[in-house]
Amino acid sequence: MIEGVVARVRLATVATVVAAGSITVYAAARMIFASEVRLVSNERTMTADDVFAIAMDWLRQHYDRYIFFAERDVVWTIQTKVIDMIAQHELPLKVFNDHRVQMRGRRVYCDLIITSGEHVQLGVEFKYEPSHARGDRDIPARKFPVCFWGDDGVGSDIAKAREFVGSGFMPLAHAILIDEGRYWRRLREEPHNGANWVDWGDAVNDVSPSLHWFTARIEP
Repeated sequence: MIEGVVARVRLATVATVVAAGSITVYAAARMIFASEVRLVSNERTMTADDVFAIAMDWLRQHYDRYIFFAERDVVWTIQTKVIDMIAQHELPLKVFNDHRVQMRGRRVYCDLIITSGEHVQLGVEFKYEPSHARGDRDIPARKFPVCFWGDDGVGSDIAKAREFVGSGFMPLAHAILIDEGRYWRRLREEPHNGANWVDWGDAVNDVSPSLHWFTARIEP
């Protein structure tokens, strides 16, 4: 049983400034996802948003323990963490990857969704750009860059997130680029409209990624 407690997800990089003229990692993260989980009086009130926020903060803390090669590796890691949390807290949630969505007469797929009953509570589109420092070490350098920035890449994911929410299919959707070596962070200092850059770590090696994070939500 879950007792009445209030647990906070603390972001270790509160005082880290993303870049000149930018906002702190803490402020950016607060804008993007909930940093607080409330478990009240034996009620399982941890939401899909809470679970995903905790999973992403866990990835931030443990990122250097993993070696990713493709977007699917990131999705799998987050999905298994969410599954563990659902089981641990006995939550009435499920998580699925590569989920088919019927949108305005066409089929599209969402990288990750979290559902409650028959309702989709949250969806996430991921992009993953490996560190280019890994070129010819464990990833052929000719493959870089892996992602595209515009309407055929990161911009497309943002458009999908907006459409998922705008169509009423889900109340919350994220489009996240994990930029492991900060290639796009340096090349595109100005994020897409409505998105933010969130830096994980001090960029002193190839495992201190930046996240280009966009969120669409139905406002109460």
